[in-house]
Parts: sequence; C-alpha cells; structure tokens
Amino acid sequence: MDRVDTEGGELLSIGQLAERAGLSPDTIRVWERRYGRPASIRLPSGHRRYRPEQAEWLRRVHEAIAQGSRTAEAVQATPDELERMLAGARPGERARDPAFEDRVLAAVAAYDREGLVRELRHTARAIGLRALVHDRVAPLLWRIGRDWSEGRIDVRHEHLASEVLEDLLRAQRLRLPPGDGPTLLFTTLEGEGHSLGMQMAATLAALAGYRALVIGTGTPLDDLVAAAAESGCVAVCLSVSSSSGGPASDRVLAELAARLPSDVALVVGGRGAVSHRRRTPGVTVLEELGEFEDWLAANRRG
Repeated sequence: MDRVDTEGGELLSIGQLAERAGLSPDTIRVWERRYGRPASIRLPSGHRRYRPEQAEWLRRVHEAIAQGSRTAEAVQATPDELERMLAGARPGERARDPAFEDRVLAAVAAYDREGLVRELRHTARAIGLRALVHDRVAPLLWRIGRDWSEGRIDVRHEHLASEVLEDLLRAQRLRLPPGDGPTLLFTTLEGEGHSLGMQMAATLAALAGYRALVIGTGTPLDDLVAAAAESGCVAVCLSVSSSSGGPASDRVLAELAARLPSDVALVVGGRGAVSHRRRTPGVTVLEELGEFEDWLAANRRG
C-alpha cells in the first residue's frame, strides 16, 4: 500500500526507476497493478516514488523472466526463490570456462577492445568456431546477463562486448567455404536492434553447410516477406531479444507466418521468443542453440 515517506533518502520517479532497471514504465505499472510490486510510496503531492534498491530487484526479475520463468512467479518470488530461478537458468557447468569469462569481462571493464579481440581470436583458434559459440559465447552471455542484473556491469559494457563478439563471428563466418546447402535468411523484426543471437545462429548454419544470408536487423515486415520470396530461402530465422519479445512481436510473427510462402519455414529463437508460454501457429520456436543445430540437421536438403 502507498504511504507517505517519512524515512528520508533518495526516491525515484517511475521513469528513473525504469531507466535504471532496463524496463519500460508501462511494464512497471502493470506489475504494480497486477502483483502489488514494486510497491510505490505516495508523496504528499500525490506523486508515486520508488526506492532505489527496487531497481536491482527489477533487473533480477527481468533476467529470470528472460531465462524462461513465468512473470507472475518471478515478480512474486521471495529473494531465495528468485535466486533459485536464476541459478536454474545457468548453462551446463562443464562447458563453462570461468577464467575465460573473467578475462573477457576485465577487458570490457577496461575498454580494452584490442585485448578482447585477441582473447576471442586465441580461443577460436584453440577450440574451434563451433565450440566457441556453444561453450564460450553462450555461457558468457549468461554471465553478462547475470552481472548486469546484479548491477556489476552496465549497459555500456554489455554493448561493447556484444559489438566485438558480433564482429568476430561475422568475420569468422565469412572465412568459411561457401555452403552448398539451402539458403537460410537471418534477420530481426522491425524495432529489434540486438543482433548477436542472429550472428551466432548464422555461424552455426554456415558450419552445417547452409548458405547463411544475413540481411541485418530491424527489417520491416513487407521487406522481410519480399526478401524471403526473392532469395529462394527455405526458412526465415529470427532472433528476438528479451527487450522486444512480447504480445506485439507475437502478433507480427503470426502475420509473418501467414504471409510467407508455404514452403518457407519460420524459425524463431532468443530470450524474447522463449519467455512466453503461448506459441504462434506456423512458428517453430527453438529454445537453445543445440535445438537449432538439431533443426539444421533434420532439414538439410539439396
């Protein structure tokens, strides 16, 4: 219940809280109205304010939802329950290399782009490109998400790491021999600027012998439908991040599935694709990179 603040200290507006938490004000309003959290404080003026520590809690809730937890469960979870949700989303410990992750994050914190590139290239040479994607980049992304949700790194650090990883994967993929398999079209929906998941999937497709055609991010629906028809692709592969997934993207996916040629599949992955229980007819949702590789093997033709 709202109350007048009598304890002093910094208070945040809903806009300030949303910016710190990486959520939209509308999402916070919906959660407060539906679940009673985050609880606001009513000022004598009638305005609502929030305590700063609620931003870290919201970041952790957002990460749990992005990893597949139900919104109602994550928002209403106790601190111990929320920690168990986040722990359950961790990648297989066998594949992780915490020392590698520490070196990458240290380079990111120091804005040492050259050192970061050297580390990634050395790892790619040592273990191979496929293992780099599965056993280093995928766990690293989980680590970055956890550190961000706990306030140990900020968006600027995540952006630097993502930019370098995308550049590396793109360069490594373009060095591969041209695939003799069918064409897969890789992009993201309009309004989606995150492209690392797309680059990871395109790299695995190229390694499997497919022709991976990447047309960039944020493709408008009409252009996406036209590109699918003109390229002769057998599938459109979309990456949806946790920041853009939701009912709006579900509606676009449903329309896209209805408009694509009947012989073109629609394959969707990413945290924003798997954090919703509802599935859209005509859309194949793959929750992990391993599932995408299984799909690649099962659909290899030509």
